[in-house]
Amino acid sequence: MTSPALAVLARDEAAPVPPPLPSIGVVIPSLDQGRYLPRALASLFEQGYPRLRVVVMDGGSTDESVDVIRAHADRLAFWRSGRDGGQAAAVNEGVRRLGTQLVAWLNADDFYLDGALWVVGRAWAAFPGRALYVGNGLRYRQDEDRYVPFCRRHLTLRRDALRRGLDYVLQPSTFFRAAAWAEEGGLDPALRYCMDWDLVLRLAERHPAVLVNEFLSASREHGASKTSTGGMARAEEIRRLAEARGGARLTPGAAYYLLEALLEESRALERPGLRRALYEGMLDLQQLFRAEWGNLDGFPEAGDPQDQVYLTVASPGDPPRPPPEGVVCPRISLVTPSYNQAAFLGTCLDSALSQGYPELELLVVDGGSTDGSVDVIRERAPRLASWVSEPDGGPAHAVNKGFARATGEVLGWLNSDDALAQDALWHVGRAFAEDPDLDMVFGNALYIDGKDGVCLADHGWHRTGLYFGERQPWERIPYYWSYVHGVPQPSVFFRRRLLERCGGLDEGYRLIFDFELFWRFTREARVRKLERTLAFYRIHPESRTGGGWRAFQVELYRFSRPRWPRAPRAFYHAWRDFVGCYMRHRYHGRPRGPAFWAVAAAVAASALTGLGNPEAWDLPRPR
Repeated sequence: MTSPALAVLARDEAAPVPPPLPSIGVVIPSLDQGRYLPRALASLFEQGYPRLRVVVMDGGSTDESVDVIRAHADRLAFWRSGRDGGQAAAVNEGVRRLGTQLVAWLNADDFYLDGALWVVGRAWAAFPGRALYVGNGLRYRQDEDRYVPFCRRHLTLRRDALRRGLDYVLQPSTFFRAAAWAEEGGLDPALRYCMDWDLVLRLAERHPAVLVNEFLSASREHGASKTSTGGMARAEEIRRLAEARGGARLTPGAAYYLLEALLEESRALERPGLRRALYEGMLDLQQLFRAEWGNLDGFPEAGDPQDQVYLTVASPGDPPRPPPEGVVCPRISLVTPSYNQAAFLGTCLDSALSQGYPELELLVVDGGSTDGSVDVIRERAPRLASWVSEPDGGPAHAVNKGFARATGEVLGWLNSDDALAQDALWHVGRAFAEDPDLDMVFGNALYIDGKDGVCLADHGWHRTGLYFGERQPWERIPYYWSYVHGVPQPSVFFRRRLLERCGGLDEGYRLIFDFELFWRFTREARVRKLERTLAFYRIHPESRTGGGWRAFQVELYRFSRPRWPRAPRAFYHAWRDFVGCYMRHRYHGRPRGPAFWAVAAAVAASALTGLGNPEAWDLPRPR
């Protein structure tokens, strides 16, 4: 590559608007939310989305809201401040003034996440003209200054669950085709708490939807929000709506929200027995949710067949997003190890090359493939920094070879059957540019199968298509049996200085070399999570993961056992925890007879002495 290691980019205001992108209009209803309104407006205008119209409908605020609105007036399509007929009526009037293809509303105390409108616009380009585009989001717990996912798994849409009172659709992450909104008459002004749920259900009953598995918005949770203060009035509105839509006086979802409201109200009674009974009722309903829809929290595991899922896999046909203004882009070196993965290699390489990131150095290290991979590489060779096809010592060796040739300040590797999400490198580059002390970033990934569809991975108590990245404390990482979520490897990027300080991949591992490297990194690095989908993790029969979790467990135990604590008390807890989890996983739901206890004793002795590897044992399972 001949370009300089650093480049400063500015947005080209004269760049033509790509035809596939829809016009998007957003209404912000507000009443005395002046302290939050600047964040909501900035989250829209900072998107840089070229076909955006924003309307603010203020209900006659007496705080600083009008001054905030006036300061942004030149960028608004319309605004008004005065008494209105409530939130639903204000939103309906604002939508009528938008004149866009897609519409949404953003409460003044919520905000959009970076790139959200681009994701929705590209979803429309992929599946144009659908009535609903439903995304995921975050809950921002203001008192704790903490973000938690609205849904920690993949999104689905089940109409029967909506009818029966489960509100699992995040309002600010939902976008509507304007014509479909008008056909349904918009929001019901008689509703105060459930108008979004009601409209989504009415539209979903008549139209297919598009599910967007990305965090699009943040819903602010604070003491003055409607959800926090709704109490019994909110629960009763949910019950009435569920009765009207679900045909039963009390549906499972309505019952759950009613018990939840009663549990909160019962605090004043100081009756622990009553609170315990209410809580146990909620737990019982959660079991019903799991039996009906697959998960305890009511988020359905499987969706209705008429809906489509939009995946943000980067490809050459994506409508381009202008780069962030004034961002200094560090050079990113991305290594792709490959061996006989021609079926997926083109998608992998194109997902990196189509990012539009100016300082990408893409290096391909092929292990001497014989399946056509070299032809795939040669087609893209002019845009590669380097490539080689020759026998190597496996994927860890190949990645280390690539790192030795790389020149970038930031490094990462992308396996030949995985892929990057749209704009992933821009988000990574921006994070490193903004924080010179940052050593490593990671994000989320989506599991996909060999046909580019969402693939559900078994995480023990639930199945999920979202690999939700979660950093564990350094000292807990060796306790691999005690947690499910880790760091999705294709979403990880780190500075060269961290690799130089910690050393490269351990080539003695065939499967968990990434896990072992990130363990070393975690002890040394300043790490930040980017709460977005950065990559796609493919599971198929020829992949490392496709061979089964058992082989991973064998290597994980080999890594873990020497790192158990030496202090007797701490060692005892680790030993007991491992044996207990091992037996629960291997013998879940089976009788605990003599064979069970004999196996438990053998596993306990092996783990105690460090002799043998219980994860490698092919043990009999009692029937």
